[in-house]
Amino acid sequence: PEGRTCRPELRDKEVRQSAAAGELIAKQMLNAERALELADNLALDWLICNLDIDEALVSGGRCLGALLACAPEETCQVVLLNHEVVPESSECQNYFFTSTLVKHNPAILTDRRDEEYIRCRNFWEDRVLATQADTKSEAVASRTTGITAHRSHFLAYANGKSAVRVSSALGCGSFPRGSHLWEIPAICQKLPGPQTSIHLDPAEVCILHYVNCAGETDFIRKYGGRAQERWNTLPFHGLCQKFQQRSCEALAQLFRAAVLLVDEAEAERQVSAGVCSRVTFIREACMEFATTVNLDDMD
Repeated sequence: PEGRTCRPELRDKEVRQSAAAGELIAKQMLNAERALELADNLALDWLICNLDIDEALVSGGRCLGALLACAPEETCQVVLLNHEVVPESSECQNYFFTSTLVKHNPAILTDRRDEEYIRCRNFWEDRVLATQADTKSEAVASRTTGITAHRSHFLAYANGKSAVRVSSALGCGSFPRGSHLWEIPAICQKLPGPQTSIHLDPAEVCILHYVNCAGETDFIRKYGGRAQERWNTLPFHGLCQKFQQRSCEALAQLFRAAVLLVDEAEAERQVSAGVCSRVTFIREACMEFATTVNLDDMD
């Protein structure tokens, strides 16, 4: 459907054609625009970017609605940081019950320089580099004694997801920049009204991204259906596509080498260093819910 956004005409055509061709991010952008209009029809104040089936929205105390209600009047967009959950089992039926090792978002990690902390931070990139024999030596050779400036600390996104104020987003013709954030047209930034973006304290609310936690079989299935995507430019996503082109077994080996962590001692070192945490309250909440509702009877 045609929306009330100010996206440039050529870009709009590209988004719609790519969505029709099956590009996931393009479809998510159009869905977000439609959701914005529906939110306006329902007189909602805020709209959250799409939360995927492998994500949990976590509030540390006050509910998200209360936090958004306290946002300054000039705020148009509120960004919720995400943390990344690590699978520790090759197969699982429900990762919300089983996965508890969480990598902290790079934005909140400290700038410590002790040897163990640096080792723990670089550990995640080294695992990915180890799957690429032709690039590993070059990358390691260029590293000094510090933390590398890399994207591979997380396998997926690290820029969080946002909520937009419905009235102001429509009023200034905002449109999704991608799956995570909204674009406020430059011409509208000179007009009165809410235009700014802020980040909420991740201790108050955050997103836990259970990326690839469904296990090896699901990982292979996932990339069997996403081999042709071009809009997702995350480095590890592209690496997975290359391994998928080789064989399913190559993709399975990548999962075991760069995604799965079965070394319990290493997991504890990561937690002790402060690079990761053990987050169990999602599992406990799911277990409590499961005892009050028979999940097998739900459609």
